Amino acid sequence: MKYEALSYVWGTPQPWDKMPRILLDEAYYLEVLPGLDSALRHLRSPDVPKTLWVHVICINQQNVEEKKTQVPIMLEIYARAEIVNIWLGPAEGDAPMGMN
Repeated sequence: MKYEALSYVWGTPQPWDKMPRILLDEAYYLEVLPGLDSALRHLRSPDVPKTLWVHVICINQQNVEEKKTQVPIMLEIYARAEIVNIWLGPAEGDAPMGMN
């Protein structure tokens, strides 16, 4: 299966009632950190479907056993991705100078 992976800057945590929410599988809302919300909004394409691997979504963060088995294979997951997207956040201030 072809997929893209995403590594992103988390961003400042918000109170849970102000956390951005994303819709998964057209049925379930998940609260996410602002950095992930921003990355997903910039990476999405309304015309081209993508399969995207994001650790906080694909690994159940509440299940310690699942994390114990999945975290050690993250290098392989990223290595097998067709594309690895790295999101540092939206450009602000002197960001273009830093990228140069």
